[in-house]
Amino acid sequence: MPTTEVCQALFVDFQINYKKFERWHFRQRQDLLATNLAQQKARLFASVKEDQKPQLTHLEERKIVDVTGVSDDGAQLQVSKPLTLQELYEIQVSSIPLQVYDIAGDILTVDDDTLILPGTELEVIQHYATPPQLHDALARFGLHGGARSPIN
Repeated sequence: MPTTEVCQALFVDFQINYKKFERWHFRQRQDLLATNLAQQKARLFASVKEDQKPQLTHLEERKIVDVTGVSDDGAQLQVSKPLTLQELYEIQVSSIPLQVYDIAGDILTVDDDTLILPGTELEVIQHYATPPQLHDALARFGLHGGARSPIN
């Protein structure tokens, strides 16, 4: 049977170790609750947050012009409106691409193998893909949401 001093020493040692265990357990529980709270906040705000709209990366401007005249060799077409096109454009006849070599106002130089008669409708598609082109096109169409500021 242990003596009173040994029993008292065992009790003090147990009490010190138990208090250390309580502090460790409290820190563990606090860390667990903080992690759980952060996860819950992320889920809450993810469900409330609006979905982002996809960015505009491409815009097309379509026009219809009529062929008003054709050269004798068929290599040049005169159209009803002068065309001022930038890079990345298409000209189609009945949804078939037309090979255009040069545009000078209302005169198009085309592949002479294509038979096009006066009165034929051509669809002109201007593509805008770079940020400055998109910005200018949106401003021209009046769809730009804010003040006009150049994008570099």
